[in-house]
Amino acid sequence: MAKLREIKILLGTFIITAAILGGGFWVLKDRFLGNQMGNTESSTPQERLPAQITSGNTVLFADASEEKQQAAEAFNKADYSKAEALFQAALQASPNDPEAVIYHNNAQLLAQEVEYYTIAVVVPARVKDDQNKAAGILRGVAQVQQRINQSVEKINGKGLKVFIADDANSLSEARKVAQNLVQDDEILAVIGHYTSETTEAALSVYQENQMVLLSASSTSDTFSTFCESQPDCVFFRTIANNRKSVNFFSEALIENARRATIFYSFNSNYSQSFQENFQTLYPMQGGTVVELSQTDLSKAGFSPSQVLEEANQQGVEGLVLVPDGGTSAASLRNAIALLEANEGQLWVAGSSSLYNAAVLEALADHSEQVYNPFAVYTPWHHTTGCNTPSGQQFCQEAQQVWGTKFVNWRTATAYDATRALEAALRLLPRDNNNITQLRQQLRNILADQNFETQGATGVVTFDEGTHNRSDPPLEMVRIRSCPSATSGLAFVPSEYNSAEEAGLNCSQ
Repeated sequence: MAKLREIKILLGTFIITAAILGGGFWVLKDRFLGNQMGNTESSTPQERLPAQITSGNTVLFADASEEKQQAAEAFNKADYSKAEALFQAALQASPNDPEAVIYHNNAQLLAQEVEYYTIAVVVPARVKDDQNKAAGILRGVAQVQQRINQSVEKINGKGLKVFIADDANSLSEARKVAQNLVQDDEILAVIGHYTSETTEAALSVYQENQMVLLSASSTSDTFSTFCESQPDCVFFRTIANNRKSVNFFSEALIENARRATIFYSFNSNYSQSFQENFQTLYPMQGGTVVELSQTDLSKAGFSPSQVLEEANQQGVEGLVLVPDGGTSAASLRNAIALLEANEGQLWVAGSSSLYNAAVLEALADHSEQVYNPFAVYTPWHHTTGCNTPSGQQFCQEAQQVWGTKFVNWRTATAYDATRALEAALRLLPRDNNNITQLRQQLRNILADQNFETQGATGVVTFDEGTHNRSDPPLEMVRIRSCPSATSGLAFVPSEYNSAEEAGLNCSQ
């Protein structure tokens, strides 16, 4: 890859148009070409990209500290030593800020003129309701980056630089972000996007440009079909695809309900894929799927009371809730409302989109009767995950970097995605600087049936053809009382009868 160089790009027409159309949103940012030879020239302005893609000169998350803002300003001026020190100061005040960790690591690479590989991660950083999810993903990426860059050997002597891209969980923004990333001659691969909908909107851009897109959270089986139709598919994932998770989910549900109705978002690729698999796999477990007149969680006029009345008339024993990942305003809200209105009468099972702090907050003032007959599928949980051989190192690292091992599944699967890219990067030839060839070689390494690496959740390998995770982690969790938790509630693996039994310290 080319050594770091800073090029002034005149984008006057674009800037004026963007300022008019976007009210200043499309502010342009500095960015840096790959320093593969360790030679930095900081005397000239740098190439600019839209502000929602940054490696340190723009703060994406709101409520940034003064030190963090000053660090970004220093980074923008190519004063990387100052930026490194200021990001470090920001981390002293907020040590579990993954955005600051990534920017600090990037500034350190540039200040020390270390050679590096570059990847990007796409998250919905601007959406307030999604910022915790975005931070969870970034923690997984940052944790791997930190370990690599602090090691002596690094990746064949090269560090890891990470761009953060914000698609705002918007289909149009996701595609725009993808178009910018693939045009960059530094970035080798992308981790993202968060939802199946945004991933689907952007995937064709990555495919056309043969850039690996490795998702830690997109589960729709649309991508399985997509990969089977592409001779050189660039999509991979470290989370279970819906068919695998629904099969696991159905086995757990059938123990409590043999007649169930599924509620999902009609406008969601993720929800539709889950529903289609459930319609097929649940009957194979001996269950019956009961059709009701209202099953669209994304509909504004959804009525929980009418739904429950009809469910009782039809002899329904279980409710399956599959809200989308935040691409519609009403979906999660309606799922929670139905859970509350049920008052513990029917068994309720939810997809991983309900493994959400908003659910705990909504149920905080309710009695145990409301949430006792409620179980949620999740890819990973720290209680059991940290006790596995593969999870022990991950959780020890998390404790060191974030001050806690109680990270969520998004951190674990994003860690696995970054570990997979790290393992693949180690196999790239050092003497090839052709970005097109390097991207293709990276894809071929991941697709090789002999490829595997150790992640937080186990061994990461990919199925031939579909590029699905071969043996993904799967877990069912329940809500238990935990007074010391923010909402007074916590998700714990189903086998535990209390949060304390699961190892949580719940005393106030």
